[in-house]
Amino acid sequence: DEENDGDTKKVLLRDLGVTVVLLICPSTEQEFIRVGYYVNNDYESEQDRENPPEKVAIEKVLRNVLVEQPRVTTHSIDWK
Repeated sequence: DEENDGDTKKVLLRDLGVTVVLLICPSTEQEFIRVGYYVNNDYESEQDRENPPEKVAIEKVLRNVLVEQPRVTTHSIDWK
């Protein structure tokens, strides 16, 4: 839904690179599993990566989510 998308004009060059999508699953206020995925946001072309535009050209940014390599952490909880 483009209407609810963030303001891409606020994206800074320093915002590109590796980040994480983190899913935390609680039950009865206790975390029992956490799943994290690394996400790389970078320019698709080598030329733009080596010489990025002064302002982020969001239409040239490629997002790569490493869905095949999740980081999973489980916790024992009291299931009462």
